[in-house]
Amino acid sequence: MHLSESDFLNLPGITFDKENGDYSAWITIERLSQTKPEAPHSELLKLWMHNSFDPMQKPSLVEGLSAVTLKDSGHLNLKSDSDKFQDDTLLFIHDMGRIVTGKQIGRAHV
Repeated sequence: MHLSESDFLNLPGITFDKENGDYSAWITIERLSQTKPEAPHSELLKLWMHNSFDPMQKPSLVEGLSAVTLKDSGHLNLKSDSDKFQDDTLLFIHDMGRIVTGKQIGRAHV
C-alpha cells in the first residue's frame, strides 16, 4: 500500500510543512484523546441502546427492559395499559423491531 500527502490533506489533526521557531516538520499529527460516545437524541432510544468506550465495539441494543423502567422514564403509561402490562413485565425487541412481553416469546428474564 502506498499513501501520499494528498491522502491525508483534509484529515483532522494532521498538518503539513509546519514551522515553529527552531524546528520544521513535514507532517505533524496531534495526539488523540478519548472522547465519550455520542448519545442518541431520542430519550427512548437511550434506554434501549448500549454505547461502549471501546472504539472497536459497535453500539448495541439491550436485550430487554422492564415495564417499570419505561414507566419511570415516562415512555409507558401503565394506568392506561394496565390490561397489557404489570410493573414487573419484561419487554423485548423482537421480530423486526416489534416490542413484546417476555411471556409472548417464552422468556421470563433479561
